Amino acid sequence: MGRPSRVIAVVSGLTAAVVIASTVLTYWFGNRLVRIHVREELRREVIGRLDQLISTLKDAETGQRGFIITGEERYLQPYNEAVAGLPREIEKLNRLEKIGITAPEVRAISDLIQQKLGELRATIELRRSGGFDAAAPVIQANVGEQIMDQLRAGIGRLQSKQSAALQADSQLSSETTRTRTDVFILTAGINIIFLAWAYQRIARSIKERDSALAQSYRRGRELEQQKDLLAVTLASIGDCVLVTDQDGRVTFM
Repeated sequence: MGRPSRVIAVVSGLTAAVVIASTVLTYWFGNRLVRIHVREELRREVIGRLDQLISTLKDAETGQRGFIITGEERYLQPYNEAVAGLPREIEKLNRLEKIGITAPEVRAISDLIQQKLGELRATIELRRSGGFDAAAPVIQANVGEQIMDQLRAGIGRLQSKQSAALQADSQLSSETTRTRTDVFILTAGINIIFLAWAYQRIARSIKERDSALAQSYRRGRELEQQKDLLAVTLASIGDCVLVTDQDGRVTFM
């Protein structure tokens, strides 16, 4: 293998190594960004689901109050929908445990929700069996409001925890993006430097090869000229010219 070929092979290998390294780093940072963004979306989902829990319970409470006041079953539709939907919402929270909500925290929220639904159910049954006068004192005791206050406090703590984690993830995402950009610029600069170095090395090697070929050509031309001169000189001599080796054998005449 000639010198230019060796230079090209070495330069190509080094450039390929730099490109592969830059690709691996860029992929790693990109994959990390994807994981952070997925985690951010899950945290936002948790915050939204916690809001939905409070909203659903408020709707259930509104339906209960409408039924207590009027005694008409149609007002219980929000309550019935809450009873049917809240278990699914709690189960969804359980599946989001991997992003910072612990099982005990979910159980605490679930227990308070069951207490609130129990309080609503008890007052509804009292209204059905004993009328407004039987249910009103239970509502006025504010037991349900105390449970809702505990729920709001517990859910508020979880939301604050997720909001703080979301802010930290957002900051980490920005830092990772900047780092990925810096790595991309750095590796691009290194690639450009390698390419410039490769061009110089290859150009120098080709120049040296061309110089050697030109020198070989000149030597060949000189030998041809010397051969032609010798032939002309010998042809112009009238006498016979003999060339012998050391043993006296004729080698040229």
